[in-house]
Amino acid sequence: MLKLVIVSLALIQLSSAVVQEWSQCGGTGYAGDSACASGTTCSFFSDAFWRCERFDYGFKVGVRKILDCDGKEFLIRGVNSANADWDNHGRFYARKSLKSISTLGANTVRIQWRIGVTGNLVMSDLENAIKEAIRNKMAVIVQLHDATGSPDPSQVTRLAQWFADNIYVFQRYHRFLMINIANEWSPFGTSAQVWHDAYKTAISIIRNKGWKGILIIDAPAYAQDPTAIESHGQSLVNHDKSAHANGNIVFSIHAYADWKAYGGRYNLDDHVNKLYNTGVTWIFGEFADKHPEHPSCNWVDIDYVKLMTLCRDKRIGYLGWSWAGNGNDCNTSLTPLNLVSGNQETEYTWLKSSTNDLTEWGKRLFTTPNVGIQATSVKGTFFP
Repeated sequence: MLKLVIVSLALIQLSSAVVQEWSQCGGTGYAGDSACASGTTCSFFSDAFWRCERFDYGFKVGVRKILDCDGKEFLIRGVNSANADWDNHGRFYARKSLKSISTLGANTVRIQWRIGVTGNLVMSDLENAIKEAIRNKMAVIVQLHDATGSPDPSQVTRLAQWFADNIYVFQRYHRFLMINIANEWSPFGTSAQVWHDAYKTAISIIRNKGWKGILIIDAPAYAQDPTAIESHGQSLVNHDKSAHANGNIVFSIHAYADWKAYGGRYNLDDHVNKLYNTGVTWIFGEFADKHPEHPSCNWVDIDYVKLMTLCRDKRIGYLGWSWAGNGNDCNTSLTPLNLVSGNQETEYTWLKSSTNDLTEWGKRLFTTPNVGIQATSVKGTFFP
C-alpha cells in the first residue's frame, strides 16, 4: 500500500510539472505540461509552439523610441484596420486583408475593436485577427473605438477595465502587441488636466492586472491636440514609473483637419519639434492626405510628405488611415480615405495586394519615394 501511495504521488507530481522560462507550454498537437513558472506566462510564438516567457518580454519605451523584446529599435510603419466593423456578420474581410497589408510592406497594424460590437463577434475573433497579423510578421496595436469623441472620463475607465478584465488574452501575445486604450476619447476643447487625470486612472487599472508592455494614449480633442502631451505627457510617464515601476507609455496624434497644410491650428514643424523636445515617445497613430474640416465639411489637404519626412528624420512611427471600410462623416463619404480601391462591400477588394490596386492615397502612403512605407518600413526580427 505504501508503494502504491508513493507511486501515485510521483505520478501527480510528474503530471503537474512547472514549465520553465523559454520551454514549450502549448501549441498544435502539444500534450505536455502547460503551467509556467512564476513570473512567466504561456505565450504565442507560433501555431505549433507556445512557450513560457517573462511578463516584461515585449515592447518597451527607450529614449524617444520604441524597443522590441530584444532591445532593438522598432519604427512603426503601418495601417489602421477596421476589424470590429468589417469582421462581423461572418465576413472577416479585415482579418483576411492583413496578409495584403503585410505584402505591401507594413510592419504594424492597428486593429479597431469595440466592446459593444455587433454581428456576433467574440473575443476569439479578436485573437484570430491578432494571430493572423503575427503570422504575417506585423506588430499589433489593439484599440477600442467605443468612446470616440466622448466627453465622459468614466468611458476611459470603462475601456481600461475591459482590457484589465481580458488581460490574460493580451498576455498571450505580449511579445508582439501594444494596447491603445481608447481611440480619440474626448471632444474638441477638452482640457489637458481632464485628459491627464482620466488616463492616470486608466494606466493604473491596466497595470494593476500585470500588463508590463506599452500602453498607447491618444491625445485629446479626437487625438488632434498635441499641447496636452507637451504640457502633461511627462507627468503621465512619471506616474507610471513611480506607481508601477514601468514607464512604457507612448502617445498618439491623429493628423487631420486641425493639422491642415495651410492655416491649420497645429503647424507640423512647430509641434513635431515641441513634442520631440519633451523627451516622451509618440507616434502619428492616424493620418491621411486630406480630410473634411468641421463645420464647413470642405476637404482640406494634409501635408503628408512633410509629415512622413519629419517621421523619417526624427524616427517617429506612423500609421495611415485606413485600409478600407470608411463610412460617412460631415455629410460626406469618407471612401477617399480608403487605401485600396474598389467596392468595399466585396471581399475581393479587401484582398487586393498590388500597388496598382491602391487608391491615390494608398499609393502616396506606401510608395512615396524615400519616406513612404515601402521605403522606410523594416519588419521586426522578433517573429518566428
